[in-house]
Amino acid sequence: MDDDTFRAAYPQFSDMIAVPPETVAYWLAAGTARLAPSRWGNLLDEGLALFVAHKVALGLLAGKGGLGGGVVSSKSVGGVSVAYNTEMGTEENGGAYNLTTYGREFLRLARMVGIG
Repeated sequence: MDDDTFRAAYPQFSDMIAVPPETVAYWLAAGTARLAPSRWGNLLDEGLALFVAHKVALGLLAGKGGLGGGVVSSKSVGGVSVAYNTEMGTEENGGAYNLTTYGREFLRLARMVGIG
């Protein structure tokens, strides 16, 4: 897995300004150090790409000031109010991996290969 392969799989991260190559390289190296090829087998590239996508997405969300949210469960117009269901679509004991769809997919895959 390299930068080009990652961006081809996840074109939503193709903006080299918003997501510099150094950021992708950092998380690719971090993921490579954390994911054992002997455990992940032929799912290693998919797991590594999801790990990187999760970390990059977290960085982008944090940069925009928004890590909260979920499915809108109620809203009002006068006085502007909104409430979110933060439990819907989450993985049990997923922690920060529940903050992105990539993290949730990574966690499901990790559990399949026996990590969790």
